[in-house]
Amino acid sequence: MKKEKVLSAKLKKNVKNISLLKLSAEEAAYIAGFLDGDGSIILQIIRQKSFTYGFTLRVSVCFFQKTSRNWFLSWLKEKLGNLGYLRDRTDNVSEYTITSFSEVKQVLMVLLPYLRVKKVLGKLALSIIERKPQVKTKNDFLEVCNLVDKAVFYTDSKKRKITSKIVEDSWKLPVETLEISSAEGKKDVKTSKVTLKS
Repeated sequence: MKKEKVLSAKLKKNVKNISLLKLSAEEAAYIAGFLDGDGSIILQIIRQKSFTYGFTLRVSVCFFQKTSRNWFLSWLKEKLGNLGYLRDRTDNVSEYTITSFSEVKQVLMVLLPYLRVKKVLGKLALSIIERKPQVKTKNDFLEVCNLVDKAVFYTDSKKRKITSKIVEDSWKLPVETLEISSAEGKKDVKTSKVTLKS
């Protein structure tokens, strides 16, 4: 019996990677189960001064495995069209990470129907990826940052440092007061400068 392919009109339109389109439903379900158990969908706001708003967004799909079994991650990378990169960490754990918005989108579109634990997080990641190109103003960027904030409800991560509030606060200008002299030449107000730090 021929393997059922994970093909639909929507996938054909959005998924350009041939290997992803060749996955059988069984393979996609297996990989989605692995992502649910030993993987992460990570949504981050990254401080980056060279970018327009002083920050950028990152969406990643990561798979983890003990380094002695990193052959499995190599197999997985091949199955997912050689997207992303592999690395062996110093703590005896290997990870396979996909970070490009377009690549993460393709992978999640194929795996999303089979995800259970991380399905809502996967939908949130896709929503952020869809919204990012529409960002034209600070308010647009802040709205997408608010979506990233929602990830906290669907993950166990305790390492989140940058939130939409930190982004918004960083845009506030320093507040300055001026010296004002009275008729007698006395200074009524001293010069002070307050800068909001994020």
